[in-house]
Amino acid sequence: MERCNLDGRRERCGQNVRRAFERQYTAIGVTSEERTILVLRVDVPMTGLRPMWAREYQETYPAPPPSTIYGMLLSLVGVEREDRKRHAGLRIAIAMAENMQDSFWQRREKGRIFRKFRRVAQAKKNADPLADRRPDYQELLLGLEFWLWIDDSQANHPLCGEVRKALDPNKRGEIVRHGALCLGESSHMVNEVTKDSPRGRGRFVAPSEKGLLSMPVWSDHNGDRPAMLNFEIREPEVLTDHPHTDCWITVAPRDWEL
Repeated sequence: MERCNLDGRRERCGQNVRRAFERQYTAIGVTSEERTILVLRVDVPMTGLRPMWAREYQETYPAPPPSTIYGMLLSLVGVEREDRKRHAGLRIAIAMAENMQDSFWQRREKGRIFRKFRRVAQAKKNADPLADRRPDYQELLLGLEFWLWIDDSQANHPLCGEVRKALDPNKRGEIVRHGALCLGESSHMVNEVTKDSPRGRGRFVAPSEKGLLSMPVWSDHNGDRPAMLNFEIREPEVLTDHPHTDCWITVAPRDWEL
């Protein structure tokens, strides 16, 4: 069966996805000119994506949580932490890059280091930063590369235009931001973020009630429990400009309303 995507190019899959997107855009009143889905490829040599339940042994998620990716995007466009709700309602889709010759689980390597951690709750604002520190093991995800689709049609404020500006060498000087771009901890820096067309195969990290991977979608880091969703990492498939409709994730706090 032969199908077409929104650009009119023929591809092996996608007509049912195209129709679903058309229905979604029509339902929320978005014109064709405003359909600004942005696709990024993100390369992170090393990161530790600690689950909230990890204690002495700092294990890592096998894929980046949506809340962590959202934080990376805010840092990229220079949004301060107190303004983190500025782009709430952003829709993203995540696919882990898949080398066709190596399986995802064989290629995805983990490392383990021994380092000091601060053992004071974030809610204790006046705690001594040098007190209650002790060494523990931390698990690290190595060679992380993933594709990221961004749709800001339902967000509080558009984000895709600001991301494009941040990636444009002639316009990025207009953005005021601080420090290196990181995914997770400040020492886990991003090697490369590029605007690109998806290619090759990948595994989508998709919301699923039966999924065994529970990850935060939104976190305020103020002591409240983050908004969590269950996810599954799907079998590899050919990546296209428009992911399946059930792969989209809305990044927003619990009380957010469209």
